[in-house]
Order: sequence, then structure tokens, then C-alpha cells
Amino acid sequence: MEELIFFIIVLSAIALVLVLVKTFFFLRDTPIFDIYHRPGIFFPVKYCILRVLFLFKDQTQRDIQLLDELQPFSNSPKAFDAVFFDGANQDGDYFIMGSERRPNGIVNGLFYLVGTNTVKSQQDPWKIFDVSFDGVFQSATPAYFSYDTHFNRHAMAYSMAKEPWSLAYFRHLKTAHQNHYEQIGK
Repeated sequence: MEELIFFIIVLSAIALVLVLVKTFFFLRDTPIFDIYHRPGIFFPVKYCILRVLFLFKDQTQRDIQLLDELQPFSNSPKAFDAVFFDGANQDGDYFIMGSERRPNGIVNGLFYLVGTNTVKSQQDPWKIFDVSFDGVFQSATPAYFSYDTHFNRHAMAYSMAKEPWSLAYFRHLKTAHQNHYEQIGK
């Protein structure tokens, strides 16, 4: 009887090892919505590597004047250099305006004004309105938030460690890099 129990335990252990090997090494986890990867077997190692690399990432803030100059485009046809302004008040009124400079001399401009006293034109969406502003923009802080240096290291390492690593993946990260900063006001 003891031999039979021992045999069943050994057989169960072998089956468990085979299932784990098949699961971790032969089956590729299907991303959620074919986009979002889940942590794999090497996730803890990749996460630790990234956290160490982020410790040595340059934390110096860039000169804000250099970021406000025209930026060179990447090779992507979807590349753009943009400036946006937005604001809101306590009553729920807000506006967003921006300008996107794109390759081939294309510039997209936008302006949204939403609030309690907003003029709405459902009949003619292309109607032109005169808009004026009587107020003062104030900066709540002289500092700005740079996504190059102020990002959350845990969130970035966690997200990147879930992805399957390859040379193509890191090349894509390099080409998709962008400079982005925000300055919060009141």
C-alpha cells in the first residue's frame, strides 16, 4: 500500500512538472485584446533589470527653452510636434486649444470651449465664432513635469517587463520615444 501511495505521488509530481514546463515554455500567453501582455515566467528577472537600469537614468531636468523650440520629426508618418493649452474653472467650464505640426507642412489646430455659457451650434458645426479671453494665466509652480525624468519607475518597469523582449521591441521603443512635459497652473 505504501508503494502505491509513493508511486501516485511521484507520478503526480512528474505530471505537475510536465504541465508547468508546457505552460511556461511552449504556450505563448495570448495578450488581452491582442495588446496587453501578462507577466510571464521571466517577469521578475526583467522587472529587476529594469529597476536597476532606471536607477542610473539621467534625472537632470532639461532646459525648458530647448523643449519649447521646434523638434525634429522621427521617420514615422504619424510624427508630430505639438503645443496644447487647457484650463478649467470651479463651475465646470473648460477649454482646450492646441496646434500640431506634422510632416509635409501640415498643421492641425483645435479649440474646444465647453461650459455653462457656451454657445452651441448643432445646425452648423462649421460656424465661426469670435472668442475672447479676459483673464490671467497663473502658474501654480515654476517647475514642470517631464515624462522623460519624472515618470513612475515601478509602473514603467512593470509594463515593460510584461512585454516579450526582442531586438525589434527595443528598436521600436527607441523610434517611438518622444519628449513630453507639462506645467500645471491655476
